[in-house]
Amino acid sequence: MKIAVLGNIAGVAHEVVAGLREEGIEADLFMTEQEFAVAREDLSGQFDFLGAKVRILDPGQSGTCLGARLISFVRKCFVALGLLRYDLIHSHTGSLCWSILPYLLYVRGRLRPYLAFATGSDFREMARSDTGRNGDLMRAFFRQADEVLLLNNDMLMFKDGMGFSRAHLFPFVINEEKFAPRAVSGARHPQQLNLFMMSNLDFGITDNDPRRNSIKANDNVFRALPLFVSGGGRAHLIVIDRGSDREVAKRLVSELALTEHVTFKAPLSEEERLRHLADADVVLDQFHLGAFGLGALEAMSMGRPLITFVHPDAFAMSYGTRPDPFVNAKGPEQICDALWRLRDPAVREELSAAARTFILECHSRAAVIPRLVGLYRRHARSGAGYWATVA
Repeated sequence: MKIAVLGNIAGVAHEVVAGLREEGIEADLFMTEQEFAVAREDLSGQFDFLGAKVRILDPGQSGTCLGARLISFVRKCFVALGLLRYDLIHSHTGSLCWSILPYLLYVRGRLRPYLAFATGSDFREMARSDTGRNGDLMRAFFRQADEVLLLNNDMLMFKDGMGFSRAHLFPFVINEEKFAPRAVSGARHPQQLNLFMMSNLDFGITDNDPRRNSIKANDNVFRALPLFVSGGGRAHLIVIDRGSDREVAKRLVSELALTEHVTFKAPLSEEERLRHLADADVVLDQFHLGAFGLGALEAMSMGRPLITFVHPDAFAMSYGTRPDPFVNAKGPEQICDALWRLRDPAVREELSAAARTFILECHSRAAVIPRLVGLYRRHARSGAGYWATVA
């Protein structure tokens, strides 16, 4: 069985391909030039997926002259036709629609079965509310798929209203070995909470598009800190200087007299991010969407106590009646209350163990990859015979 995995938003696909290869599944990774550049930086240039091939979906996209555009078109056609070598296409974020040819061959023509994995704005914004051409393409991509898999559990709350009642949650796969508990580096102040927030600074202010429902609302964290500090709490927050509202965040920190309590860090390498996660007493993520961010799951895999907002109904629909392996909070007052609760090292230790167990049971490679292989076996059909007739 040969699987083509398309699209690598936030590194999701390379974890899938690596896990599949470890299970003996012949899977290859297809991504855009931009995704490739990000992945190459995150992985320090190492794409060792036990023999997996890495293909570029949009080669030569930046060419401007007629000759460059023609060469790019021919190369894209070659990549698109190359998908006929595979028994099934696993496509994230509408990547199968990267140009007109694969859209006609596989979405409209159905020459290969494909699974549509919704990662975020592709489903909740483009397919749900975009009335233009891109929205039409994305809706067709999901409608024609053999199955629609939702990687974020907030989508469970509105999928039926979109006409995708058969769509169901499929969990992000987390590399439980890479994102494993680590020893803390450096000295710690026993009375101070070391906080880390790696999500983009996105409050819906600078990028004020009423169609967006994927803002982070992590300005609530900045507004919670004065409440915590004024009550006698001690905390220092590290945030990443990244996102549409990064300058708004700096002004807010100044206005709230938080300068000595907040440090803005330039975007981190993957190893630096792992070290900051390991050193954090508490990780904070997003407070609007009502679903886990990928970074939140990675933090939990490392056994870090997490404060975030996940809609209780969506969590129950996804994971049953298990207790929250994180502290659920949304507004500044709730986040402040969570910080007070997590001042107690015993509470943090208990939450840390629960978070790691949750990931191992629900999101680890060991838990997710066998389910994925089962999906493939249900839908795949052999591409070898067809390819032999056209090769």
